[in-house]
Amino acid sequence: MNYSICFSAKPDFFAGTKALADPAVRFYTKFYLEPFTLQETLEYARAVFSLLLEISEKVATWLQEKTLGHPYFLACICKHLMATEKQIERTSSKQHGLQYSTN
Repeated sequence: MNYSICFSAKPDFFAGTKALADPAVRFYTKFYLEPFTLQETLEYARAVFSLLLEISEKVATWLQEKTLGHPYFLACICKHLMATEKQIERTSSKQHGLQYSTN
């Protein structure tokens, strides 16, 4: 079974640790991600939420301010927002006697 671990730190975070003792060097492959630009955040938001461009721009600007373009935090917030939206839909459907579809 494979697991993913995200270290979110400055690139020199483990600089004081010898390479052999550094768990991020010994056991994991490092991928350095640069912060998303506002345009990249906009593209991500449009893909995740399927919103109109005008609304996506507002959402992307808010997300960029909250995450500073950090890809991991951006994904976490978007996942939470999607889960919250689905919970609201379920609750609303139950209150109004509607059948909820999971599609």
